[in-house]
Amino acid sequence: TYTDLFSLIKDTTPPQISVTYSTPSVWYTEYPGDVGGLRFDEAMSGLARVQYSVSASKLFADGAVIPWTDLTVPPLTPGATWYEPVLTYSFAQLANAASNYFSFRAVDLAGSTRTVVDAFGIGKNVSGPVVNITTPTLAFLSTFTWLSGSALPTNAHPVLGTEVSLRDMVSGLYYNGVSFLSGARVWREADDAASTFTITLANLPLVSGRQYQAVARSSDSVGDYSQVFSTYAFTFDAQPPAALILYPADGSLAPSAAAISGTASDAASGITSVEVALKRLSDGKWWKNSVSSWDTTPEPLQAGTTPYWTWNFNAYLRDSLPDGASFYATVRAWDNSNPRNYGPLHVSGSTFTYVDATPPPATLTLSAAPGTFSGSARLSWRTAGDNAANGYLLDGRYKIAYSTWAGAQVSTAGAQVTLTTATLTAGSTQYATVTGLTPSASYYFTLWTADDALNWSAASNEAAAMSGAPDSGSLSGRVTDAAANPVTGVLVEARSASGAVEGSDYTDVHGNYSIPALNSLYLSVRAVWAAQDIESSVTKDQVANGSPNVNFTLSVSYQLASISGFIPANFLLKTSARPSGLYTTREVDTRTSGAFVEIYRKGRRIGAAFAGEDGAFSVPNLLPGTYSLRVYNGSDYSVMQAVTLRPGENLVFTPRWTLNKDKVYAYPNPANTLVHFHFEPVSAVFEAEVQVFDVAGRLVKRLAEVLPDAVVGGGTKRISWDLSRESVASGVYLYILRLKDPATGKTDKVVKKFAVIR
Repeated sequence: TYTDLFSLIKDTTPPQISVTYSTPSVWYTEYPGDVGGLRFDEAMSGLARVQYSVSASKLFADGAVIPWTDLTVPPLTPGATWYEPVLTYSFAQLANAASNYFSFRAVDLAGSTRTVVDAFGIGKNVSGPVVNITTPTLAFLSTFTWLSGSALPTNAHPVLGTEVSLRDMVSGLYYNGVSFLSGARVWREADDAASTFTITLANLPLVSGRQYQAVARSSDSVGDYSQVFSTYAFTFDAQPPAALILYPADGSLAPSAAAISGTASDAASGITSVEVALKRLSDGKWWKNSVSSWDTTPEPLQAGTTPYWTWNFNAYLRDSLPDGASFYATVRAWDNSNPRNYGPLHVSGSTFTYVDATPPPATLTLSAAPGTFSGSARLSWRTAGDNAANGYLLDGRYKIAYSTWAGAQVSTAGAQVTLTTATLTAGSTQYATVTGLTPSASYYFTLWTADDALNWSAASNEAAAMSGAPDSGSLSGRVTDAAANPVTGVLVEARSASGAVEGSDYTDVHGNYSIPALNSLYLSVRAVWAAQDIESSVTKDQVANGSPNVNFTLSVSYQLASISGFIPANFLLKTSARPSGLYTTREVDTRTSGAFVEIYRKGRRIGAAFAGEDGAFSVPNLLPGTYSLRVYNGSDYSVMQAVTLRPGENLVFTPRWTLNKDKVYAYPNPANTLVHFHFEPVSAVFEAEVQVFDVAGRLVKRLAEVLPDAVVGGGTKRISWDLSRESVASGVYLYILRLKDPATGKTDKVVKKFAVIR
């Protein structure tokens, strides 16, 4: 018997290389001596070869100066675990007037290689000073009057002087002190000071658009000149760029113009910036983009950095231009020279007449609710801008048409209500109360928006609501904050003279409340609110029953907050039971069907916010503080969750659900050839898995995919197991159903039994 005859060890770790020799900071004119401080280690397979190379290019290790050469002093013993050689190299082979970069590599017996690139460098210069032009450095100049640089000695020979020549690269001629007429290079003496030089070049006959080349050389005390001259080339650019306005064209009409565009060109150095100025001809004032207003002095406006440029109006300017007004635009451009050349304003310009031909977009957010008093309805919508969904509606109007049946043929010509507007921001919520309607009747409303040129938008969505019921023993009013903003969720109580509460209501998103069925002739009305969870109240006494405008102004300065979110509705639920929006406890109770979120404060329900067809809901104008919310998706309630609103916050609420375990079962049970595992997920998006175990706890089957035909109508689902295709013995089995909500990562599970009879 043979055991452990041999073993193999795999070595994939390359050798280690340590270099402690540092790069000298001087130029050498002769061999500086051997290099030590080198160590190579390979503890496993041992070293096979150690080499060095020299390159004149940094980070190349290409061996262009000295190719890869073995280190042999002392000789390397193959397999040695360490090696500390002395590097002796040929100084004559090093590149002159350059830095020579030394690199090292080591190869072990296993074939692994490690390379250290540019371990150190040695500068060699055996002739003339090192000269360098340092100023200027830019490729384009509009002024060229002097040149400077450095001149460093080599070989310990002091710098004697520096000379500069200047050449016209187009004609090929050199500057002779008067003009560029010399066919041979002409050197001019520079002023030397220590290691620097400067030469003044005044009144040069430079031609714009031409390239020139300056060359500098230095000499030392033994008559050696710089081995490498220093060269600097630049293009002289003394002409400002040209710029034109192409749109709107001069003398043209500009229908709904939202930008000014054109071209700019510079033959020499190119364009770096384009500026536009816009003047209103009615009063001669100029547009100031920084403050979005008109002023007496022009403010150059950045329009781009390329030959084809566009300056876009900001939303306020775009939406404030009056129909039929005339404007003047002018442009100038800057080039890439130093100092930069630029043209004056007013050389190129365009005078045009603005025509407002674009109507505001249609409103798609119109909603309606019963009014707070008899025969009224409350409308709300988010306004559009003058020309787009964003921006401003600075001078416009609305028309509202209503009918007692849905889908009526309505138009702006027959609209019963006209409203004027001023300085509205697109996206802000607007409110209107329509009066004079038949009490407790159904009405359908349509809205149109117009700009200052009376361009009317398309019709809005149709909103429906019941008009206010006839007045009888009720109180109503409105609650606002110190800035006259409506406040949602304020409790308003009506108390009799004895202090008994005869009725109460919470304010809706418009700040309105209504308390019906009151018996006392005079009542005390108290508004109770909580801001940052600090409860306050204010009371009005001796209020006559039936008063319609019992209003309160809260002494709070908090920025109002809001809650929004999305209700993942049950699959059976297609539309809400009523239009989307917040309804107070008085307006809706828990028996109402549909998808909604309930809002509580201190255990009392403020109301329910119904979702739209897209599942979205919103509750605006809430005071900051703590609230509790839960969602009803048409069949199940989510977990009650507490949220804290900060001033001005729009909190996006995400409901949490638990699996209804009573709706999980297997059928038929007992099963023979097929069994279905039934469940009703509370989330529209979920991941489902069923694991089946025998009574001994062994896994029999894992079903992790919901098949395309697994929907059994409505919001129910099932995962089916075809027993006819498997060898499953008769008996009792356990199954575990797991549902995971991908949005939250939360997993619920149910463990139940079923039987198989074969």
